[in-house]
Amino acid sequence: MKKKSLLPVLFIFGFMPCSFSQEPVGDTVVVAFDDYPDSTVYSAMRQILNANLPVSYVTIPMIGQNIKAVERIQPLTLGEGQKGYILEGITDLNFILVQGRGMSNHGWQTQRTLFRYAPGVRMTRDNSSNLVPTNQKVGLQFDKILWDNYTNIKMWDNKGNTRRFLDSNWNRSTRVFHMVYISLLAMHYSNGQAEGVYRSAADSIVGRNDYIKGDFSTNILQAALTWSRYNRHKDLLSVNMGYQHDGNWFGPFYFIPQQKKRYGQDRIVGYLQWRTRPLRHPFGATTGIWDAKNKKAYKIDNKWEYRFRFDYEYIMGDLSLFKRSKEYRFNWHLFLEGMPLRSRSVGYMIHFYRGRDYFNIRYDDIVFAFSFGITFTIHRYRNPKFRPQEAVIGTLNGNQTKFDQRQQKARLK
Repeated sequence: MKKKSLLPVLFIFGFMPCSFSQEPVGDTVVVAFDDYPDSTVYSAMRQILNANLPVSYVTIPMIGQNIKAVERIQPLTLGEGQKGYILEGITDLNFILVQGRGMSNHGWQTQRTLFRYAPGVRMTRDNSSNLVPTNQKVGLQFDKILWDNYTNIKMWDNKGNTRRFLDSNWNRSTRVFHMVYISLLAMHYSNGQAEGVYRSAADSIVGRNDYIKGDFSTNILQAALTWSRYNRHKDLLSVNMGYQHDGNWFGPFYFIPQQKKRYGQDRIVGYLQWRTRPLRHPFGATTGIWDAKNKKAYKIDNKWEYRFRFDYEYIMGDLSLFKRSKEYRFNWHLFLEGMPLRSRSVGYMIHFYRGRDYFNIRYDDIVFAFSFGITFTIHRYRNPKFRPQEAVIGTLNGNQTKFDQRQQKARLK
């Protein structure tokens, strides 16, 4: 089998469409691209929900994380990132608690409940104690599909029309597919530090937080609508907008008083995202697989999927105690991600950010960040109408791939 080359991350985002001949192959070719679900519209809906999950990533150590100050009240001290950063990781882990399976009624198949745990770490180059206070987000999310233009069914229609649950005509339809769903989110967000926001009384006057020991705590309630459009070319466009309130709940879930009129308790949040269809990598890498069912070796195109995601927030309300040249209400992330189609969970990304620092207590620091690294996901997005056979270029000369030949020689020895 031809060895894969690790090409520079900065070049993976170029791509070009490619067409090539196909020939009938056995079902075992599917294993080259992991398991695939059924071809009903409900399976497609679940894939689209997965497609819109946040980006999780780890930057490349030593060279992958670069953060520059846009406006800073005082210079960073040792331990806060004075000498720069080694790496950063933000992992938004989503675990499905409840979700309808195939052959469930429409109401169950169009909803799910997630447990979300989203820790974040950032390491500085400053000294041996180089972890800044970590992001800790934990909570529940409920997603409910309100409407789609294929079933046109009321969201809780449970009359048991079995035919539509078995209907695979969607997979052959050339219609553009539209879907609208609502997401309700409740999360606690903190950094686990001792009480106290500022380093000193003087810092409290100028509004400069303690980035090493400063306390941060808030609680998120969010409601958002998402519209997704999956076109005949197998590209997916998603637009999301919602409202978020941060405040007190009960017991230990409180909003720190010193954050009032500084952090911002009401936000307009959302994202704009485009996922491409599987495309041939511009460097044209291929590999061979052995189809045991047909006893043939096939040459497979190493296709990639690309994601372009723009996350944003606009802070509303009174920010009179946020002492900067301006209030910096609009903050945004831009992710460019490329993922090999045969990868189970790993991809590569370039990340840009401008606005208030997105690590808890550092929100009073205005930065521009540029990074590149590795992405990963628990719920891998699989293009709903992609067929593994589309990646087959043709048969290989001989009956086995080079990998299988080496394996056979090893067994003989």
